[in-house]
Amino acid sequence: ITYNLDGGSVETENITSFTVETETFTVNNPTKTGYTFMGWVGTGLEEATTTLTIERGSIDNREYTATWGVNTYNLTFVYDNGQENKVIPYEFGAQVQAEPNPTKTGYTFAGWDKQIPTTMPAEDVTVTGTFMANTYTITYIVDEEIFDEYARYRNNVNMESLTGTLLVMPAIIYMIEILRNEGTEKSVWRYK
Repeated sequence: ITYNLDGGSVETENITSFTVETETFTVNNPTKTGYTFMGWVGTGLEEATTTLTIERGSIDNREYTATWGVNTYNLTFVYDNGQENKVIPYEFGAQVQAEPNPTKTGYTFAGWDKQIPTTMPAEDVTVTGTFMANTYTITYIVDEEIFDEYARYRNNVNMESLTGTLLVMPAIIYMIEILRNEGTEKSVWRYK
């Protein structure tokens, strides 16, 4: 008996010779990474079969070939930015298309948590986008000059808590201008 496994393998080697008196035996099916065994084709078979049995009393040389179906696996992109995850099915060994880097307000994309495969492996893959929080600058302008000690001009304002509030507001650089009007201080908020 000649077996063509077409890239597959068997855990236990199959019988390769028999006589008319050999007891009935069933051929071991092969496995192949990234593929599903679809059956044997060959001598005496009208169609592919996943159960190949050689009956006692059989004669003549035989040849059998394993047939395969390629598996499909999912590549999932988790954006972690409120955007719906993207699931892309790929056949095993298929070329993986590059995915644009995601964006997230107030953050800079820092990369995927694992390397995206160039060709699809024989398993599902999930990659997650990672981000770094941006740092923004607050500039205080007093009488048209940059001024750092706002506490001298504040009027019952907890600047420390106010600053904390501003820093977490994403993607905006705030400027505070203190104007004096007839001896009274008032704040005008400008942002760009």
